[in-house]
Amino acid sequence: MPFREIPLPAGAIGGTHVFIVGVDAYQHLPAPGGNGAGLNGPKYAPGLNQLNTAVISASLIANWFLSLFQSAEHPLASLDILLSPGSFTETGKAAVSVPEALFKNIRDAAAEWRERAHSNQNNHALFFFIGHGMEGTDHYLLPVDAFADVNAPAENLIMLHRTISRMLSCRAAMQAFFVDACRSPLSPPLKTQETDPQGIGRALLATSSITNNRHAPLFRSAKAKGLPAAGRNGRETFFTEGLLDCLRRLGADDDNGSGDFWIYADSLRQSLAERMRRLSLQNQLSLDCDFDLKDHSEPDAPLHQINAADCRVQASLTVQPTQMLPSTHLRMESTVAGLFERQPQSDPWLTEVPPEIYTVSGLDPVSLTPLQPPRLRQFVMPVQPFTVAV
Repeated sequence: MPFREIPLPAGAIGGTHVFIVGVDAYQHLPAPGGNGAGLNGPKYAPGLNQLNTAVISASLIANWFLSLFQSAEHPLASLDILLSPGSFTETGKAAVSVPEALFKNIRDAAAEWRERAHSNQNNHALFFFIGHGMEGTDHYLLPVDAFADVNAPAENLIMLHRTISRMLSCRAAMQAFFVDACRSPLSPPLKTQETDPQGIGRALLATSSITNNRHAPLFRSAKAKGLPAAGRNGRETFFTEGLLDCLRRLGADDDNGSGDFWIYADSLRQSLAERMRRLSLQNQLSLDCDFDLKDHSEPDAPLHQINAADCRVQASLTVQPTQMLPSTHLRMESTVAGLFERQPQSDPWLTEVPPEIYTVSGLDPVSLTPLQPPRLRQFVMPVQPFTVAV
């Protein structure tokens, strides 16, 4: 049974089924800093240690779905969460035990998740994994008992791409996969095993003769093979922070001026790429994310609705010619959103503003009079660059 199952209300054409896994406390990895026994982990995954960011991140995502997610046509129908350590605190409630993120538990819960999503072709199926990952011919996700079997240490690594391909047997028209894990290269012992006839790792889902064309975007915290994910000690990961920022306020599409604001896979891709870029600048880290659309045959269905009052546009303003920027004052003004000003600086102005029509101008720094006639510009979602000619 999932952690939460909710009957569909009147007016819903389908439901959103969410499956979340977060792993901090690995059975066979050493403690932070490389201390502790570590058992099989140091041999097969050198450099990987325990985490303290995954459970926090997974819990934040789960609580966002339980309290803030909005979709009249595809409301939350079920949410399952597996954690290690296996304790989850829902907002405003006491902590409760949830299943440990053992491979068997994840596999069994994933099969039930697929069946729930399969019950209606209008359903949405969303998958989140936060923990360690390694990459070879597939992107392998590590459950809490990774490397547990000394005779088959990599048998229960989760094959991400194989799992996604097997979701083709599910009728849910919208399927999205979010993976907040490193794409560390496989260690030499695992590379050798990967080329053996038995290979390494297993898909979460069973094979099926049924295949459906699906819109199935994959969002990953590390853009390229070999790159790590990143987080701060004891806090959510940067990818989770950026993802929640986009879900809460930065990732909506303005639905062609209809007044409704919706998160789509493509608007989320644009906004999350920009949000990660800005987090990278703010924290002086190399942060990026990968977006991969596995199939284009189904339309990009809306995932979540945002109230207009909560929306923000990630605007970027630059001045041309650039050599005049240090002596130019920038201003954006809207009768609804108010006044936004920027003192002279040599880099582009990265700001977040409500989606409105703005008067944009470059001003003389002494008199604050327009260097050119102010221009009107409608800033819409999710990312808007703009150049001010002065």
